[in-house]
Amino acid sequence: MDGAFVTGGSGFIGGRLIERLVGDGVRVRALARSSRSADRVRTLGAEPVPGDLDDADALVAGARGSEVLFHAAAHVEDWGDPKDFHRINVLGTRRVVGAARQAGVRRVVHVGTEAAIMEGQPLIAVDETEPLRPRSPALYSRTKALAEIEVLTAPPGIEAVAVRPRFVWGRGDTTLLPSMAAMVRDGRFAWVGGGRHLTETTHVDNTVEGLVLAATKGHDRNAYFVTDGTPIAFREMVTRLLATQGLDPGDKNVPAPVARALAFAGERAWRLLPLPGAPPLTRFASWIVTRECTLSIEKARRDLGYAPVVTREQGLAELAASAWRSGAVRRSPPRSQTIPPGRRRSERSSTSALSSRTRTCVAEARFVVPFFAQRSAADAEAAGMRASRTTRSARFMRSETARSARSRAVSVERPTRAQARRPYSAR
Repeated sequence: MDGAFVTGGSGFIGGRLIERLVGDGVRVRALARSSRSADRVRTLGAEPVPGDLDDADALVAGARGSEVLFHAAAHVEDWGDPKDFHRINVLGTRRVVGAARQAGVRRVVHVGTEAAIMEGQPLIAVDETEPLRPRSPALYSRTKALAEIEVLTAPPGIEAVAVRPRFVWGRGDTTLLPSMAAMVRDGRFAWVGGGRHLTETTHVDNTVEGLVLAATKGHDRNAYFVTDGTPIAFREMVTRLLATQGLDPGDKNVPAPVARALAFAGERAWRLLPLPGAPPLTRFASWIVTRECTLSIEKARRDLGYAPVVTREQGLAELAASAWRSGAVRRSPPRSQTIPPGRRRSERSSTSALSSRTRTCVAEARFVVPFFAQRSAADAEAAGMRASRTTRSARFMRSETARSARSRAVSVERPTRAQARRPYSAR
């Protein structure tokens, strides 16, 4: 790849993409809308280009001399001003495609999303033949569908490919996991409908792998789903993510029909009144946390040669270690096993033959299990304190009962005043 231009390079996906491209020896330039963004992309190894998606001249200047343009910038929210969604996601993408064509870029690779085919329905084993939903009631879904249409219907003279990850996670996430962790710490977290539906996930490195492959092998005017390979229960995935931060989401639950009704009513109220901020729950958020989403990646496997490069176990272990290094969790991260020199050669060989996945599972268990063990110990200590208080109370009650009994016995034997005035022999 002879040079790349990246939009959204200071973000989660864009930042990891820059790291990958620079590591592969590609010369990278990145759009930077602020000095902070410029510092971020410069640190990652890219040349910052001042500007934003509203600045067509900056887009042309940044793209000139690049073979591929990766478009990762977007307005990723579940609520907001419809004008902002349209300006950034739709018009911004249109400017990106136009700038790429004007600058002589060979190919545009668009970071899409499965949300572009959502309008409230479950997605069960769907593939790329599922139509886009440009009339979805969710602003993010609607405008990302329109953005992908802008890319895949680009004018002749430029190639265009879209890559659609789902539930992007991993080290460096500054939105999804931190938001969930904050809700748990504040006592505001609750499952909706139990959270046991299946979902796909895509580790950020697997997302980047799909983007790089699409730049070189993707078929023109095609879209590709990329995931971690197998679906997982939404509740299990979220619980395991939070465990890497030393948190337990608990069992608080809101019935799904109630949540969907509240989301619909909340959106209506916030639009009609209007009210400041965002509703407590939006329809798009309720879809994510209640609707099944399973996707086929056979097309990406066939056309791109795509395969996940990071397993869930590896990604979770990396998150756990990162949380410990940052001080978010105070236990030491899992350490790899070492074999004492005195052990037999066969034992060393058999241990070294453990698969990468097995070693990662063991490492993750060593990190996660102490968290629950610590909670169990704390619970046991609390139970012991309660038992101790109960024992002291019982002892106090027994002593009081005995004292009362002695008092009654003494009062029975004690003579009356009339008896006390008579001689003892006359009583």
